Amino acid sequence: MELNALAFNPRMHLFSCGTAYNLMRDSGNVEALDNLNQRLDECGWAVYHVRRTYKQIPGKNGKPYVNSDRWVRIVNEGEKVEMERSLKAIAQEHLQEVMSLHGSRFYIHIRVEKSYPAWEEFFVVAPKIAKDKCRNPITFEQNWQALTGANLFKVAPSAKRKKKAGARV
Repeated sequence: MELNALAFNPRMHLFSCGTAYNLMRDSGNVEALDNLNQRLDECGWAVYHVRRTYKQIPGKNGKPYVNSDRWVRIVNEGEKVEMERSLKAIAQEHLQEVMSLHGSRFYIHIRVEKSYPAWEEFFVVAPKIAKDKCRNPITFEQNWQALTGANLFKVAPSAKRKKKAGARV
């Protein structure tokens, strides 16, 4: 679960002192690492397209807090190696380089930290645990258009889900 949380938001590790993976590695817990790697080898993988908006809202006590909304779509699914190749192809279409940050990813737009309102958009490879998700699509679309000028529901050809033969979508 933490791997997916980090894939969708690299700032969201499980513990205040770091990630569960780092704790296992640093403590020398080889058995837990082997178990994790075995599970990752056995699971399905996906390329996710993630869009997020951020806005600062005044809190009840007058102290501002940040509200963020996320839109997630599965672009492709299959074995990890296939998804890594798929991500590289999509990155090339967008003239971007793939980087490693809690999974392979590339950004279309990186948000400016501590600046609001803000937005970010990226593609990432992660275990296929999460489903397509958007809490309030109409409000998200309005916020996305206001921030980017782009129509969220006009999906680029590279972002249309690719269906494997015999796979259910």
